[in-house]
Amino acid sequence: MHEDADIDSYQEEMQNYLNDNQDLPISFIILYQPTITFNRSEQKYSVFHAIKPVISIKRIAAKSIDIPVIEFFLGYAGIETPKRTLFVDNKEFVELRDVYLYQKGEIFERARVMADGSIGGQLRSVAPGVRLNAVMPLNKKRKMLIVQLNTFENEHLEIT
Repeated sequence: MHEDADIDSYQEEMQNYLNDNQDLPISFIILYQPTITFNRSEQKYSVFHAIKPVISIKRIAAKSIDIPVIEFFLGYAGIETPKRTLFVDNKEFVELRDVYLYQKGEIFERARVMADGSIGGQLRSVAPGVRLNAVMPLNKKRKMLIVQLNTFENEHLEIT
């Protein structure tokens, strides 16, 4: 999961879904969220691997199932969720819970002028919410034309 996703909320929703739909052929789900964390007292960064189990009690009780062992070569793992805190003037200001920080951005790239005088550039969605635009020269007076891909209407974030 993305490091800004609220893994605890996802775990709760998925657990409720499995509890309400016990005939599903799902025994367990493992939610995994790697995060770069900062230890303020030690002043150092590390990788934390949050692991959240979602278990179908009915299916686990019905048969013997081996839960996989997960090993990490970097950082440390646990079932607790790292706290996301906004600091202002080096003091804790607010804990960010149930908040997803969504990216939205524009990348402008100068179009290429080919040997035959034609102009070529790319218009594409680099990632959800981020698009690549072409900047083309209009004339010799250093005026430019920006050509944009219209994608934001189809790319949106909904948290319910």
